[in-house]
Formats: sequence, C-alpha cells, structure tokens
Amino acid sequence: MKQKNMAILGGGISGLALLWFLKKQSHTANILLLEKASRVGGWIQTTTKEGFLFEKGPRSCRTRGNGNATLELIQELGLESQVILGHPSAHFRFLYLHQKLHKLPSSIFGFLSSSLTRKFVYPLLKEWSRPQGISEDESVNNFFVRRLGQELTDTFVDPLISGIYAGHTRELSMKACFANLFQWERQYGSLTKGFWLGRRSKSVESSAFIRQIQKAPLFSFKKGMQTLTDVLAERLEEHIFKEHEGVRLKFSSDGIDLYLKDGRQFWMDEVYSTLPAHRLSLLMQEHDPQLSKLLDQIPATSVAVVNLGYKKKVLPHQGFGYLVPSKEREDILGVVWDSSVFPDQNQSLEETRITVMLGGCHMIDFHSRTQGDFLNLALKALGKHLNLTVEPDVVDVHLAKQAIPQYLVGHTHLKRGIRERMQALSPHFHLLGSAFDGVSVNDCISNAYHFSCTLSSTVSP
Repeated sequence: MKQKNMAILGGGISGLALLWFLKKQSHTANILLLEKASRVGGWIQTTTKEGFLFEKGPRSCRTRGNGNATLELIQELGLESQVILGHPSAHFRFLYLHQKLHKLPSSIFGFLSSSLTRKFVYPLLKEWSRPQGISEDESVNNFFVRRLGQELTDTFVDPLISGIYAGHTRELSMKACFANLFQWERQYGSLTKGFWLGRRSKSVESSAFIRQIQKAPLFSFKKGMQTLTDVLAERLEEHIFKEHEGVRLKFSSDGIDLYLKDGRQFWMDEVYSTLPAHRLSLLMQEHDPQLSKLLDQIPATSVAVVNLGYKKKVLPHQGFGYLVPSKEREDILGVVWDSSVFPDQNQSLEETRITVMLGGCHMIDFHSRTQGDFLNLALKALGKHLNLTVEPDVVDVHLAKQAIPQYLVGHTHLKRGIRERMQALSPHFHLLGSAFDGVSVNDCISNAYHFSCTLSSTVSP
C-alpha cells in the first residue's frame, strides 16, 4: 500500500501526544507536525531565572482519572526517574474569604468541625432530596445552586472555577466542565449518592510505577513540566517543523492540499487540527462561513502569571496555596506556593517560590494592562492577604493571551455540530485539542490517545 501522508496542526501537548501515538500505530506513515511558533509545547513552559524554577503555564498534573494516560506516556518515554510528587502539605488548601485566609478542611471530621464549612452540612444532607434536573445543559452556577444553595456555590464552587477555567460560573456549562457530576445527578438523582456509588469502577491494570505515583494527588518533574514536552519534541524531532503555519486548505474526496505561509504545498491523506478555535475559524472561513462562526462561539480567556522568587522563607503557612471567590472583589484569582508544593524543585533550603494568577473573565480590562500593572497588583494582594511586604529577589511576568477555552452552556451540543459540519466538509480533517474536550494536560493527552485509537484503521499501513 502507498505510504500515507498526515499533518498535525499545532505543537502544544495535544499535537505532540497525538504525533507520538500515531507514530506508534503506523511506523511507515509520513507524519508532519506544523507549529507556528519558534517552540513547541504550547502553554506548558518552564523557565529558570537566576536559579529559580518558574512555571509560566500548567505546573502539575493530577494522578487520578485521566492522569493514568499521562503516567503511561511518561513510562513509554522512560521518564519515571524525573517524576516528583507533591509534598504532603500540598493537601492543605486555603480560601481567602471575608478579608481573611481560611484553611479548608481535608477530612470529613474537619468538614463537620470547621467554622468555615459546618454550616453547609445541612444543605449537603438535604441534597439527597432535591429534585433531579431535566435540562440538556445548564450553567455551573444554576446546577450547584439547585443542589446546594447560592452561598455554598459562591463560596466554594466559584473560586474552583476561577482556578481551573478563570471563568464565570453563570456562563460555563456544567455538562462540559463537570461531566461526571452532571451524570451522577442524572443517573443517581443526587451528587452525594453519586459520590459513593459513581466512583465504583473496575480496577485498571497498571504498573508498579503508576500505582506508587497514584498514592499522591499531584506530580510534576524535577526540572518542571516542560520536561515532558521537551522529551517528546526530542524523540519526534524529525517530524516537527517549527515556524511553519498552514494558512489554506483545499479539500477533495480523497485528501487535502495543505498550503503553508511560505508558499509551499503538500498533499495530505489526513489532517489533524489541535489549533485553538479562533485560529481554526480563520482556516474554515472560505469553505464554510457557518462553521467558522460556530468555532468563534468557543471563546478563550487570558490570564497573567506572576512568578516571584525570594532567597529566604517568607510564607506564613505551608500548603498548596489559596483561591479567592469573586464575591471578595479582589484583583487576583489565586496564589500557588510552588516552593511548598514541590520542594524538590527548590535550589536551596531557604528559597520561596510563589505564583500569583490574575485576569480571566472577571477582569474586563485585561488587555489594557501592562506587565508592570500585574506585578503591582500581585504584590499588593500578597501584602494584604499574607502580610508579605518584603520585595522579591526575582520576578517573572507572563501574559497568556486567549489561553483557556471557555466551555459555555451548550458546549457539548456546539462541538457536536462543529464536528458534523467538519465531517461533511471533509472526512479527512479531524478536530481535537483543549478547545473541545478538556483543558488540562491530562485531558489533552488522554484525548489524543483515545483519538488515535479510533483512527487506527485510518492510519494503519
């Protein structure tokens, strides 16, 4: 059979993982990965500045759920020795509420006894008797208010959404953002019932390495998250073309002509897009204006990442960090105490590394602010929240523009419509990536793996 030609658009973790999995399935296929930027890895980016390790994007992965696919990939790459676990103190998480930092309970007894949470025991018990939802989809806010009440939603769910999506609970889709919880209510009639019954699943055969890692909630790498994308890029180097952008497509019944920005043209049997929705929309405009408009209905929000390094211990607490409910009207989304979470990344016993997250959908003037503005807001917040007034020794500010896709109410219906129109346009063009099926690193890797499995008949030689 003739050798198949395939192209992957986008060199973030979705594109790199897909390239790895496709190469495993079809050693004879000719696969190209095209990345517009001068580096691959997408939002995963680790930097070392004057001895301090800073993450400009994702800083850890969860070990459970989709984390299994990431751990299996790590094994395939032989990176087991580079993996580090979150410190036990990372179990301790805080909430900035009523102008004060509160430690969140980490056990059932703690939940019952904490002044922060004990008043919510009755709403949780009453949740069993709440009527089941009937809508095909609804906002995260509506769902949790129905089941648990407005105060609990504003206090705990709102900051969680800020930490994951930097978005609005009243706009984001429950079905898309918390699919398991949405299904629990539909299947069991209650979140609390679903918590006990829905988690029962068949044990998955896994290696000793994975079983050991899954004893902790979080993991990263000794030299940061970019270790994963760097090693993938190194192993797949011959297939990766940086500073190469596909700008035009010509569809036919048996394949796709792919035109690059530099004028070159390639014939492809299959093309896989991991591009952000707004970039893919531009490619589709000339072929299907309605499809282009549908893609534009998946917005993305921007965040500022302010990394701060101190050559001495300055934190009043040990733990993961804290989130800020939007009702507090603060300038920041939350703070991660990196040196406490992953002390194995510290260069000295005394150092402190802190990341302050700002922006998201709540900051409507994000794009009018400068890096200096974000730094000042971050330092002001730390002074107010932690009484931390000492100047940092090292500072790094990164603006991640349109970084986090927003799964608005109706997202699952929207993406189904997008994929149906795309399939009608060309069965040789395939869509995946964080714009559609999950924003975390684990989601991207897991989806790339399952996507490659469903296409195994297409790519087999």
